[in-house]
Amino acid sequence: MAKAHLSIRVSDPARSIDFYKKLGFELRKEIRLEKFASTLVFIALPSGFEIELVHNWGNNDRPLLKDGFLHLGLEVQNLEAFLNSLKASGIEPLCPINITPGGEKLCFIMDPDGYQIELVEYSGK
Repeated sequence: MAKAHLSIRVSDPARSIDFYKKLGFELRKEIRLEKFASTLVFIALPSGFEIELVHNWGNNDRPLLKDGFLHLGLEVQNLEAFLNSLKASGIEPLCPINITPGGEKLCFIMDPDGYQIELVEYSGK
């Protein structure tokens, strides 16, 4: 198996691209699918992990989040410093930093469409 990606529906591609760039994602490509009245935007982390942002034209409502999607997890090297950089760009955490029983630091943020993102401090193990 080679490369994998996660696909999520978004209400405003520009707003979502701006948000995910603040998390370290880079814009890879954008595809307009006239036949399906949709735009696909591919963003990726330097590690290669990719997210496909799907926007259906004419539908700028936030997607309905169902019980199946919980969160996207991302590792960061220094959680406090990363959260401070996000706060400086207007992204607030949903809760204070928590410590798991295994000693990992974690915190949640939310993207513009309500998807939760778990930030976990990379322990190097």
